[in-house]
Amino acid sequence: MNKGFNMRVYKPITFIIFYIFISCLILFLFDKEKDSKIEKYLKDKTNQVFLEYKNVYEEHKTLSQIIFETQIDKEKVLSVFENASSSNKEIKDKARQDLYNVLKNEYFILKKYNLKQLHFHLPNSESFLRMHRPNKYGDSLKDIRLTVDYVNRKQAFIEGFEEGRIFNGYRFVYPIFSKTKKYLGSVEISFSALAMIETLNKTYNIDTNLLISKEVVDKKVFDEEKENYVLSPNKNFYFEKSILKKYPKRDEIAYKIKDVTSMIYKGEPFTVFIKQTNKVKTFIPLKNPITDKVIGSIIICQKSIYIPNKYSNFYFFSFSIILLIGVILVYIYKLTKVNRKLEHINLRLDKKVKTQLQRNRKKDLQILNQAKMASIGETLNNIAHQWRQPLSIITTSASGLKLQKDTKNLNDEDLEMFTNSILEQSTYLSNTIELFQEFIDEDKDYRKLCIQDRINKAIEMIQDTLEFKVIKIIKDYQSEDIYIHGLVGQLSQVVIYILNNAKDAILQANKDEMFILISVYRRKDFACITIEDTGTGLDEEVMEHIFEPYFTTKHKSIGTGIGLYTSYEIITNKFKGNLRATNTKNGAKFTIELPIYENRKD
Repeated sequence: MNKGFNMRVYKPITFIIFYIFISCLILFLFDKEKDSKIEKYLKDKTNQVFLEYKNVYEEHKTLSQIIFETQIDKEKVLSVFENASSSNKEIKDKARQDLYNVLKNEYFILKKYNLKQLHFHLPNSESFLRMHRPNKYGDSLKDIRLTVDYVNRKQAFIEGFEEGRIFNGYRFVYPIFSKTKKYLGSVEISFSALAMIETLNKTYNIDTNLLISKEVVDKKVFDEEKENYVLSPNKNFYFEKSILKKYPKRDEIAYKIKDVTSMIYKGEPFTVFIKQTNKVKTFIPLKNPITDKVIGSIIICQKSIYIPNKYSNFYFFSFSIILLIGVILVYIYKLTKVNRKLEHINLRLDKKVKTQLQRNRKKDLQILNQAKMASIGETLNNIAHQWRQPLSIITTSASGLKLQKDTKNLNDEDLEMFTNSILEQSTYLSNTIELFQEFIDEDKDYRKLCIQDRINKAIEMIQDTLEFKVIKIIKDYQSEDIYIHGLVGQLSQVVIYILNNAKDAILQANKDEMFILISVYRRKDFACITIEDTGTGLDEEVMEHIFEPYFTTKHKSIGTGIGLYTSYEIITNKFKGNLRATNTKNGAKFTIELPIYENRKD
């Protein structure tokens, strides 16, 4: 009796301990996988945001070079600035006034391009003329503005973010030489952090702000200018009031996360996730170009969908599997108590397991479809990153064009260069967008499609590849347009699959004649497309298997066996047509038969 009691107590405890162990193991593995994916996502987000920031920075640097070469480094300015170092106060003051008068009009024009400051310095790093504050001069910048002292000592260009006596900014400091190569001093061409943030927000539609070191501001800035700053939630940093006024914090919680001061001072960009608002916050530390010490940070907040989805998937799959294991363990435990009815219960359990497996397969298919959609979205996102460089070229060309026009330095050669650059990049973007949109079109509405037009679109997408391999496309189209009913991108997808297979077969055969013949004609109620190549042809023994999934005649490193299977599924299931392959004297021939638009029966 005691023995039976002990058995009844021992067995449930065994199952419970096993269940707890498996549950903990599953939670640990799923949590580790989740954290790994999130960590990679945050690293990728950091790299993406930093690249966007560098593009905007380089754009402002290019603009500073244009300003220096067209407005500063010219005879009229240099001749006036030569008198700046005179020991005679009257001559020096007159040189300051003359320099201000010479550049005044151009300065106010350049402010339209977010120019914050033109600041001239003498060789001893004394402030000679601040165009934004012409009445403030004569103060030494030797221990305040290290970049100015560097340029005057080295007589070489320097760039970077630096706090000044009045404001912080992105400073590009150039040495100034007379026409006889005499060193006259330096000039700083600066853009405010607000200008940089405005460009980032407009270009990439993101929430951007600036943290500036409290220690640096307290030490360097004029007392009457310190009211331009307000303490941030990170107690070692200030916000700049002008930025907060134009771009107030959209989400207060996003700026009240744990103190990240130590991470900022490491000097490397990083991204953190704010769970309360489902946002990612990227920090790009700003270093003094001389001391290499962190003096601030650009902060960029963006909405994140990926990480919340990762958490949702983690909870759903973890607890679903744990629950399923619990159910299975309960079943196993109950089965141990019913010996005489074991066979009957096993039969019932088999039916339940099969039903559950069918449901799981359906769920697996849904997950695969979701993964496919995510892959397409990621592909488009990568294509979008490739377009940013042409967009940056267009922006820089347009800015340079307007700048040279405003400053009356525009000539016909520059006009042609800028406009050609804009037109070339715009045409490239327009063509690329149209082709890829049609190829991955996810519109579920069936439309009336012209076969000849869809085939031409497909050919256009791989035309360069075929021409590079010296493969000719020969078209033999019926003169009258033939229409079918279907989704925009699917027929092009099938044609591209077959053309790529034809290209590989032609290159493998290496015959003298290398061409692909595409014929389009109508036969009764069907539109017929034939694609014949001069490749190796198809082995008879594999002919009946080529449309099976994962069957390929290529090496495993270059073939997956999915292309022709997908093509067959699209033609037979989506278009209610037929796809077959045969051999000809030249090579292989694929024939597609599709119902004519007016005769289609769904």
